Amino acid sequence: MSTALEAASLVMVPSGYENGSLASVKPTDGSGDFTFSRGSDISATRVNEDGYIEKGYENLLLQSNTFSDAAWSGLSKTSGILGYDGTNNAWEITKPAQPYTPISQSVSATGVWTFSLYAKANTLDKISIRNQTDGTRCDFDLLNGVAEFSGSNVISKNISNIGSGWYRCQVTFTGSTSQIAIYVAWNNSTAGSVYIQDAMINQGMVSYPYVETTTAPVAGGILEDMPRLDYTDSSCPSLKLEPQRTNRCTSSEYFEGAAWLSVGSPTITTNYGISPEGVQNSTRIVFSAANQCIYDGIAYTSEEVSTIYVKGTSGETIKFGKGDNIFVGTLFTLNGTWQRLEFVQSVSGNTFTINTSGGATARDIEIWGAQNEEASYPTSYIPTYGTSQTRVGDSCVANSIGDLIGQEQGSIYFEFNYSHNKINDFFFSAESDANNHFRLWSLSDYKIRFWVYANSVSQFVITTSSVPSEGRHKALFTYTDNNFNFYLDGVLVGTSLTGTSPIANTLRIKNINNETLQTLIFPTALSDDECIELTTI
Repeated sequence: MSTALEAASLVMVPSGYENGSLASVKPTDGSGDFTFSRGSDISATRVNEDGYIEKGYENLLLQSNTFSDAAWSGLSKTSGILGYDGTNNAWEITKPAQPYTPISQSVSATGVWTFSLYAKANTLDKISIRNQTDGTRCDFDLLNGVAEFSGSNVISKNISNIGSGWYRCQVTFTGSTSQIAIYVAWNNSTAGSVYIQDAMINQGMVSYPYVETTTAPVAGGILEDMPRLDYTDSSCPSLKLEPQRTNRCTSSEYFEGAAWLSVGSPTITTNYGISPEGVQNSTRIVFSAANQCIYDGIAYTSEEVSTIYVKGTSGETIKFGKGDNIFVGTLFTLNGTWQRLEFVQSVSGNTFTINTSGGATARDIEIWGAQNEEASYPTSYIPTYGTSQTRVGDSCVANSIGDLIGQEQGSIYFEFNYSHNKINDFFFSAESDANNHFRLWSLSDYKIRFWVYANSVSQFVITTSSVPSEGRHKALFTYTDNNFNFYLDGVLVGTSLTGTSPIANTLRIKNINNETLQTLIFPTALSDDECIELTTI
């Protein structure tokens, strides 16, 4: 492999990346880098190197640590205070000798959203976070580190000891807000102050790592055009590329919300345990008997797949699915760890349900990440917090690389994880336009094809004789005029001794339900021995 890498003119192994770009390992001057785009949303996720699902998130507040800015109104603010992070970026917030006096900001948040703030006692030792739109608030004791009273629209509250007297105060709300407020000593007529730093509002059941804002919201985690280097199947990452999909479950993590109903009064505990995201936002469901359920009404379409993450006692069973009543579905056997249950709908019906009918033995489970897609197979998790959410399809293209692709002769190598779910589309294409391309292709019979199209004419197609297994594969084709060879997993699949090579200056990796592990381009046609060695699994 080291010899092959030395001979290659372009090497893409998913590694270096930033928002909008996936770097090639070779060349190193940027001329072989891939442009990556997914559109203006942060709903994409990946499995990170620690094995957890990683999301995108956004701080919706403006001037999140500039409390003297006009975005914040009320109270006296003094900067330059020693903060929780060792900087002098904290603020002293001082109230007059009267109760119910806040600092506030106009902001728009709906569904499920979490406010967080770092705070420390000074002459006063309590703060309150209040949604000014509906009057719901949560109180925090900064002397004893206690989250106290909370209103009816508070889903959860938490206070974490950061050290040196500092706490991170977090409160998750449901509903809408047009203004958020921070009160110093809510019902207290004594003048005094507390210290605060780094305020944040993000969608979701928990607070995420703080990102600072100025005049506009700022995103963190998986950004809108960030390549997803995914570690689902290996300790080494693959490039996850998927088509556009919508999660039609409007509340994928909050199962006590209005979207979800229940039968048999199961006990529901929000933010109970550590979810597949690696944070404490799973939901515990305790059923007391058979024929109980929680369910969500989602309109039926002709083609659907539903998924949910479930953790329960190994060997017990739970029923999950979608159909025409609250007890439809398939019995799934639990293994004691987080599993993603998958149900492809075959009958009409509007009920997305997890239940204890049909002999299901599980009574105490955790759930997270409900998803329903209009398709025959599932894609990666798309979080929702009150409305359906669409993840735009991924696009990955290396343009203007004609000098890296051999025009008279060459070889192109592609290593990937293959799924039978996605059919009738290409894995990648070396092309100049739709009428000139080399493509690795799969059709409805699940066989893999090498297709050459030049000067608006299909030159030939070489097809595997059988359906490759799901999982890792290595494909390679070599070309010169009237001599084309297609190799898969160390075997010469076929040869064509007729045909014209197309002009190619772009390498396009398709947004299909397969994962790219490596792509190599060679400016010369490799020998048969080299091709077999390079593609042998």
